[in-house]
Amino acid sequence: MNPDDLSVLKQDTSHSIVTLITCDPVPNPSHRLIVQALRK
Repeated sequence: MNPDDLSVLKQDTSHSIVTLITCDPVPNPSHRLIVQALRK
């Protein structure tokens, strides 16, 4: 994802979702890597 794209932060209140956001690639972090998991 591009760093200015915040759509991943929109919350769906009907589910409990954990979101991990990190910079990628390491030498020149021009994008974000997003990992999401549904909590049960």
